[in-house]
Amino acid sequence: MLIHAGAIAAFAVMLFLPRFRGWFERRCVGSGTALDLAFIRIVVCAVLILYVLTEELASQAQIGTQWFSPPGYTSWLGRGWLDWLLSSPLRLNLLTGLLLGTLGLAMVGFATRVTLPLAAVLYVVFSALVRSFGKYFHEGYLAFYVLLVLCFLPCGDACSVDAARRRGRPVPPTSYAWAVYACYAATTIPYLQLGLSKLIGGGLYWFDGRAVRNYMLLDDLNIEEWNFDLAIRFHDAPTILFTIIGLVGLLIELSYVLVLFLPRLRLVLPACVAFLHIGIWLGQDLIFVDAILIPLIFYAPRTWLARWS
Repeated sequence: MLIHAGAIAAFAVMLFLPRFRGWFERRCVGSGTALDLAFIRIVVCAVLILYVLTEELASQAQIGTQWFSPPGYTSWLGRGWLDWLLSSPLRLNLLTGLLLGTLGLAMVGFATRVTLPLAAVLYVVFSALVRSFGKYFHEGYLAFYVLLVLCFLPCGDACSVDAARRRGRPVPPTSYAWAVYACYAATTIPYLQLGLSKLIGGGLYWFDGRAVRNYMLLDDLNIEEWNFDLAIRFHDAPTILFTIIGLVGLLIELSYVLVLFLPRLRLVLPACVAFLHIGIWLGQDLIFVDAILIPLIFYAPRTWLARWS
């Protein structure tokens, strides 16, 4: 809450101090184009499609509706909708197919003003269903945060069916740099919240090697999908090694938000975050598809062209 309040206060200051806003745009926001924003749209939709394909939603209909309850804010809607969907594998397959189709249309840029919000609504229902059995995991949240931001941005102005259909017609002037920056904020601020929550809940020595070893071993013992099990294979490694692993992971989470203020770090920290989650996958058998792939939004085509020119 404090992080959000601080961000709102900072942007309120910019409204009343144009000189500060100009300085912030030059030093922190950087540049951005319609192509960059379109690249973010394509990456986010592709990642969500990949994630949805990894979930076998229809199999939940075999368990019985009495074992499920609406999670989070969806509990305000009662449980009638939940029972209706979970009582039929056909309905669950239709929901999954509709979500995949909508994400596919949004990815190619077809009617983005409609398909993106519709995909966001369907994804909320999908996410609620896969968590309704009581497991509140956070895989799939990160890409959804960026998807929500894209619903309010002109991300169909390039590399899209919409742009091809509008060819020849003038496009209203848009600050694509701020639009791209908003997507960066959506994917980095959650890491700051995550890192601070660890320090608040676990204390300044959250990264103690004994605790980190226990976290990793518990995940390896509970998850048998990949069986890399590096934590089990090296459980007798020196405690200092697990302390370093925990400390490095915490520092990456806390420092990721610096990409919003130091543009040069946008080539380094996103890669660190991706490798961090690859390490979690190998060490704990926990794969976060979106957390591994979403950092790609920082490597937009403009970045490639600048490096190759």
